[in-house]
Amino acid sequence: MSIFKLFFSVNVLFPFVAFMVEDMGYTGDALGYHAGLMAAAFCFAQFFTAVPWGMVSDKYGRRPTIIVGTLGSGLGMLIFGMARTFPQGKALNSPKNCDNVHNHFIICL
Repeated sequence: MSIFKLFFSVNVLFPFVAFMVEDMGYTGDALGYHAGLMAAAFCFAQFFTAVPWGMVSDKYGRRPTIIVGTLGSGLGMLIFGMARTFPQGKALNSPKNCDNVHNHFIICL
């Protein structure tokens, strides 16, 4: 289930990010640029939180880390979907993915 969640949260943004950014008032080249920034926030959040999540997993165990991360990602997706401005969407997109990193170690099991 957690592996499904990992791949789902990686790809869930792409079908609607352009429409979301367009609703925020960007068109033309600015639309593509800002949609790319929104998608890149996901990768940056994972990159910068991979090691801290590994440390949390080492200290508290895999099961609590997976549960907290899965619940946090779900709540983060819900809150991100309610963003009305680009800065708000970008700010909400990064934290939602900070708790998504913990699932990467499941693939190695």
